[in-house]
Formats: sequence, structure tokens, C-alpha cells
Amino acid sequence: MSPIEVRDEGAIRWIGLNRPDKRNAIDQAMSEAFSAVLDDARKQPCVLIVHSVTPGIFAAGADIAELRERDADAALLAINAGLFDKLEAHRWPTIAAIDGAALGGGCELALACDLRVASDKAFFAQPEPSLGILAGAGGNWRLAQAAGQQVARRMLLRRRAPVGGRRARGRPRRRGRRRPASRRPGPGREGRQAVLARP
Repeated sequence: MSPIEVRDEGAIRWIGLNRPDKRNAIDQAMSEAFSAVLDDARKQPCVLIVHSVTPGIFAAGADIAELRERDADAALLAINAGLFDKLEAHRWPTIAAIDGAALGGGCELALACDLRVASDKAFFAQPEPSLGILAGAGGNWRLAQAAGQQVARRMLLRRRAPVGGRRARGRPRRRGRRRPASRRPGPGREGRQAVLARP
């Protein structure tokens, strides 16, 4: 089974992340397959939509098991960082369609796209500090560009709780339904008029 599924619809190319057993964790095989798709996409104009083949998950970041096996030379290759730079350099629009967790490298993958479309099920986090590492594949600079420095600092340095899709779109979190003004306790229009009419 290929870790990347490709579907073309005219000038739109859908790039599907397909490692359901690993929650789409990005290993070297997936990175190489993704890179090959990007090389082919350069041959003619096309919009890229990066999504998950598995509902409820975007990408759980880098494959930690593989990271532990890499030596210093492999780390210097910056496999994921090179892939995300190539995605960012695509000359036509790129879109990340996020319907679940985008963690670590998954968040960095989304940040490398021009646009991010997030459902209410989506959430974003950079858990690298809990692993004693930095978000070195783009999170350290792209997150600040996309979400602002304060949000980036909280996510990158304080191991802040994941940011949900609603907050990522700039919409407030749901805290329960608020009653319309006409049904809230208080004097209301008639009461205010009565107060104003008092001698």
C-alpha cells in the first residue's frame, strides 16, 4: 500500500496521506513518495490539496520510532524540512484540508501550504518540547507567520493545549448557547422606558 494516494481532477491534484495504522505519521518512505508527487506536479499548472485518506486524522507528525533510529548524518539531511520547503515553493496554490489532528510535523505540513481549511474536528499542536526537541521542519518560523508570535510562542515553548479548528479560524470556542437579549433577565425596553419616564 502506497503511503500517498494521488487523484487528479482536471487542474486539481488531491494528495492523500495514507498510513492509517500510524495515524499518518510521516516517515522517510512517505516523505519520498510525497516528494516524487511534487516533482511530477511541477510539469503543468495544478492546484494541490493535501488531505488524509483516513477520516478524523490529518497527520500525527514525524514517525517517532524512525526518528529514534536516525543518526546525526540522517538528521542533517532534514528530510521533512526539505519536503515542506518543496511544497511551499510549488508555484501554484496549495491547500491543506484538515479534518482531525495535525500534530508536530503534521502541523508543519499544513503550515507549508498556502491555505488551511479546517473542520470543527481539526486541532493543531506542536508537542516537540515534551520530546526535548524543536519544531525544526518549519514550525519555528511558519507558525508565527500564520498565527502570530504570541500564539506561536505558547504552542512552541509552553506545550500549550492543542488549538482547535474554530480558534484556528479566529472564531471563539463554544461555551454554551447565549440567550437572546429579549430573553435575558433585566428591565428590557419597557422597563428602561419606565425608568426614564419617572419624574
